[in-house]
Formats: sequence, structure tokens, C-alpha cells
Amino acid sequence: MTELESQLLKSVTEFQQQQELQSKELSKAYAALQQMFETTSAENHQLREQVQNLVLQVKSLAQLLNKQKR
Repeated sequence: MTELESQLLKSVTEFQQQQELQSKELSKAYAALQQMFETTSAENHQLREQVQNLVLQVKSLAQLLNKQKR
């Protein structure tokens, strides 16, 4: 194997290793983002329910106030 072929093979091997590392890092980042999305979605669902409950409470209190005014 010539020196040029050796250098080329080394460069290709290093490139493949870098690509594999970047692919693994991208997969980890994607998994982390997916977990954050799922957590945020669950929190948003809980907050939506809490807001709905608060809206019902406000409506109920408004009705009570209206009754007391009469």
C-alpha cells in the first residue's frame, strides 16, 4: 500500500468515526428533546385542567355574587 493510499484510508476511517460519533450524539439529543416534549405536554395537560377548574370556580362565584345582588 502506498503512502497516499495509507493516508487516504486513514482519512476515510477518521471520517467514518466522526460520522458515527455525530450520529450517536444526534440520537441522544433527539431522545432528550423527545423526553422534554413529552414532559412539557403532560405538564400542559395538567395546567389546562387546572385552568378549566379555575374557570368553573370563577363562574360559580360570579353566579353567587349575582344572586346576592338581587
